Amino acid sequence: MSKIQERAMIVGFHQGKWGARVKDREAETYIKNVYESKGDIGTFYKKLMPDYVKDINKLYSEAYKFHTENTVPYDDNGRRFILNQNYFKYVGEMKTYQSKVNAKLQDMIGKYSEALTEDESRMNKGFKLSDYPDSGTLLNKYKFFLDVEKIPENDKLFNDMEAETEEQKKLLEDVRAEEEKKFNDRIETAMKTVWNRIYDVVKHMEQKLSNPDARFHGSTVENIKELLDILPQLNITNDVKLEEVRQEIIDKLTIYRTEVLRDSPEIRKETAKSAEEILKKMEGYL
Repeated sequence: MSKIQERAMIVGFHQGKWGARVKDREAETYIKNVYESKGDIGTFYKKLMPDYVKDINKLYSEAYKFHTENTVPYDDNGRRFILNQNYFKYVGEMKTYQSKVNAKLQDMIGKYSEALTEDESRMNKGFKLSDYPDSGTLLNKYKFFLDVEKIPENDKLFNDMEAETEEQKKLLEDVRAEEEKKFNDRIETAMKTVWNRIYDVVKHMEQKLSNPDARFHGSTVENIKELLDILPQLNITNDVKLEEVRQEIIDKLTIYRTEVLRDSPEIRKETAKSAEEILKKMEGYL
C-alpha cells in the first residue's frame, strides 16, 4: 500500500468575517438604572446591518460545511486531510463559494450608505456612526482562502542532522518515534470520524425503521446515499473494511424507495434488521 503522503495532502480553510455587532454600554447603564439593578446584570450588544451580513454569513457557513464534509481532521488548528483524487472537485467548489462571497461583498459595499441609513432609522437613538467601519476597512475584515501543503514524512525528520554520540542518536530516535506516534494518532482519529459519520446515519435509519410509529422521511435514505457517494474520497487509509461496509449498506439499505419502506411493514422490518446487523459490525471499528 502506498504511503499516505502519496495519496493525500493537507488543506486549511481560513475565513474571517466582520462581527457586525458592538457592545452598548449606554444600554447596559440604562437597563441597570431603570430596573434599579445591582452588580453585573449582563452585556448588551447591538446587531449592525443584520439584513446585509446574513447572506454572506450563510455562504461562509455553507463553505465551511462543504469543507468539513469533504475532508477529515488533521489537527486542532483546522487543517484537514484531503485525498489527491478529490482535490480538483473540492477546490472548484470552494472557488465557487469564494466568487459568491466576493459578489455579495461588492453588493454590500455598493449599498453601504443605504444600509447605514436603514440602521439609523432602525436603531433610532441607539445608532452611532462610530460603530461602523468605513467601506475599505469592512472589506479587509472578510477573508476567504485555502492553504494547501504536503503531508510531512516523519521518517525524513532530522535527516540533515548528524548525531555524534550514542546519547544524541538515542535522542533522535526517541523524537522520531514520538512524531511517528503523533502522526499515526492523527490518522486514527481522522478515520474514526469517518466511521462515526457513517455509523450515525445508519443508526438514525435503524431507529426510524424499528419504530412502526415513527415518521420516515425520504431525507433519511438520501443522507445515507450522499455519504456513501463521498465515502471513497474520505477513505485516506484505503481501509478495505470501510469499503466493504459501504458496499453492504448500498446492497441492503438503499435498494428500496422511501415509499416502499414507509408503506410495507415487512420490508421495513427486514431493512431495520439489516441496519442493526451493519451497526454491530461497525462497532468493532469505532
